[in-house]
Amino acid sequence: MFTAINITPPVRYIPEFDPTGEYAGIKAAVFDGMPRNGRKTAVFAYIGIPEQADAGHRVPGIVLMHGGGGHAFVQWVKMWRDRGYAAIAIDNTGYFPMERDAADDRWSFGIPASLNDGTYTNAPDNDGMSSSAGRVEDMWMYHAVSQAILAGNVLRSLPEVDGGKVGITGISWGGVITSIAIGEDNRFAFAVPVYGSGYLGEALSWMKDNFASPATRALWSAEDKFDKVGMPVLWQCWNDDSCFSVNSVSKSYLDTVKNNPRTRICMRNEMMHSHVHGWLPPESMLFADSVVCGGEQLTCLAKQPSGRDISLPINNYDGASVTALLYYINEKMTYSIHEKYGYSATFMDQQWQTAPLEVSGGTVSGRVPDGAAGYYIELRAAKDGREYVTTSVFTEL
Repeated sequence: MFTAINITPPVRYIPEFDPTGEYAGIKAAVFDGMPRNGRKTAVFAYIGIPEQADAGHRVPGIVLMHGGGGHAFVQWVKMWRDRGYAAIAIDNTGYFPMERDAADDRWSFGIPASLNDGTYTNAPDNDGMSSSAGRVEDMWMYHAVSQAILAGNVLRSLPEVDGGKVGITGISWGGVITSIAIGEDNRFAFAVPVYGSGYLGEALSWMKDNFASPATRALWSAEDKFDKVGMPVLWQCWNDDSCFSVNSVSKSYLDTVKNNPRTRICMRNEMMHSHVHGWLPPESMLFADSVVCGGEQLTCLAKQPSGRDISLPINNYDGASVTALLYYINEKMTYSIHEKYGYSATFMDQQWQTAPLEVSGGTVSGRVPDGAAGYYIELRAAKDGREYVTTSVFTEL
């Protein structure tokens, strides 16, 4: 299905949309997406290259995939460019900025006339997987995954970029796109799906409804191709997300860590759900550095817990300060529509409880309370002066 793997699309830079101010130096561009109805589609992108990068000093790269209600975020590009990565943020829903330095509410669907010579048609908008029984070329997810693959090819074609060190990350729906893309294109050096994952048909949140139809499950169940995912993956999520649930993320981790022991999982407490909340935690950049920049691997549990008695070794434990905390719930995890965190959505009905665990000699130990119905273990460590979190999977009792 994904012939995009073999295509490096031409890139048209559009300087009249280049960002200004603190984002100066990042370029606005358009590249060709996959055809639809016999005509080309166009994808808007921001591309940022670190100033020190050139053909003699190539840098790693990263593809940035936004989620629902988002667009190509220049802020996100700047964050990674400042970290030393070439970054490309694309709009995966067919939107374009209405002006230079467009605010979030100044993006509109459809390729503008000024960029259309008459040979282009619009790529599909996010349709919540409702087009899965239709023609492939009309499916939003087909175009979105293809665009992620094409964006990776664009980065690899740049002389300043080390083509073997191009990763991908996505937030929310972008995390879903990322989870599917890495099963189709194993050239990505690393991946960081944030919130989104595989096993969404088993989600406890409303997201399961988008994967309820047999056609959607047949085409877009990311887990069906996790056996082909060879790169290290950081599965990052909020432990009380209104859109996704930790059971899906946990199963995604367990599938992919089999192929690469550098794979990690991070379930953050009080993370919240938004693009900004998705890109701010330090784990994504620290993880990327550990894969493509020679950085140390993130501390993690050497094996997953089971039962109530905990005695687990820690990988990459160097005697530095590492703390451990038990998160548990006293009832089977369920979701329903109710108010939490100041708004109403399909939240987890239970409240996370915590209990300290002991870390001694590179081992985490303790006991899960007798009344607990499920739990996970959080490790906190520090790298480059930044505290980060890794966790176990969610374990039901």
